[in-house]
Amino acid sequence: MIWIQHFTIAWLIVTLSSGAATACGICTLGLTWNLFPPVLSWSLLATGWFVSLAVLSEKENTRLILVPKITIAIVLGVAGVVLGFTFFGGIIMLPLLVPCFLNLGLSVFKIATPSWTGGFRWAVRLMGVVALAALSFFLVYDTRKAEEMDAADRIMMWEGSALSQKVFNELKEEEPASIEMYRKIIREHDGFYLWMTARQLQEIGEPEIDVPILIEAYRSPRSEDEYGMEREGIEEALRSLTGLDLPENTPAEEWERRWEEVSGSSPI
Repeated sequence: MIWIQHFTIAWLIVTLSSGAATACGICTLGLTWNLFPPVLSWSLLATGWFVSLAVLSEKENTRLILVPKITIAIVLGVAGVVLGFTFFGGIIMLPLLVPCFLNLGLSVFKIATPSWTGGFRWAVRLMGVVALAALSFFLVYDTRKAEEMDAADRIMMWEGSALSQKVFNELKEEEPASIEMYRKIIREHDGFYLWMTARQLQEIGEPEIDVPILIEAYRSPRSEDEYGMEREGIEEALRSLTGLDLPENTPAEEWERRWEEVSGSSPI
């Protein structure tokens, strides 16, 4: 069971050394995804295909080109996943596809593989066909899904990354046309951009539309004490849009009642 020891050691070393780079990794991963949406799926598929070939090679005691023994393959796979999702944005695992495609080609064209039996060759082909089908599926699926995402979706998906900040800055430049994106974030988000978006609505919001949205967000568990900054941001926006100077931590029901009084609107 020596490979289990290698696996554990590799995981600990790489995880401990990369912990400080998580924030940097999120930025890299987001920017990489923005250029090539299937990067996450392809990286994991590349790792799985590569390790599977190593398992097949060791089980059948047959050499594959550029595929190491299973212990080394697992160490490379673990290191690739950890580093890919911290430092390098996933792309570090994609080179693992090179030996996978190479051996698939050799199995099809029967080049320089005299030691391969017919059954082994078909096993390599079968793995390749399954992997190619998965790669093709996620190429289409992830690309189409990314195309269907609007600016708010990208901000919420990649919160804390350079990509989310870039998209948010673009929304600010497009104001007031971007107000619907702000409203979507207020309705659906539960993180840092809830506060930043409330600040923007404070400047360009329409009271009759945005006050009810902000009160609902304020009422949500998302804005409880563990999200103090978000709660303060919503309160500031409510004060600005309603003209009411209610104290901090005023219950949402009180905001709603007082808004009904000053606006003559029906209950939210």
